Amino acid sequence: MPLTGPQGYTHTPGPWQAERTSFRDKHYAAIHGIAEKRTWGELATVAVRLSGEKRDSIEGLLNAQLIAAAPDLLAALKHCIEQLSAKRAPRRKNGKRKLDFDLELAIAEAGKAIFKAEGATNAG
Repeated sequence: MPLTGPQGYTHTPGPWQAERTSFRDKHYAAIHGIAEKRTWGELATVAVRLSGEKRDSIEGLLNAQLIAAAPDLLAALKHCIEQLSAKRAPRRKNGKRKLDFDLELAIAEAGKAIFKAEGATNAG
């Protein structure tokens, strides 16, 4: 079930960063958000070492990097939708336009990903 909050709320602004850390034999990456004029504490933690392992998992470290990149990826995806939408064929006199199905599919998939990231509460 998706997490939702009150209308108009948004995620902690980026940039976010991931840092390796450990506490009592638990190894993880902490995701920190750094906003203007204030630093947030840990937003999330990602396991980077499985129980009984002696080394950090590359997969765990890459998961942490992906999460830390989320605000930047979301902003880039929104920009892509703006640019792709501007490339749509103009409407004809009859009000219809010739569809580029690959372009329309890309816009729809990007919109679906944004909806997933922002949740239903921010849907226009």
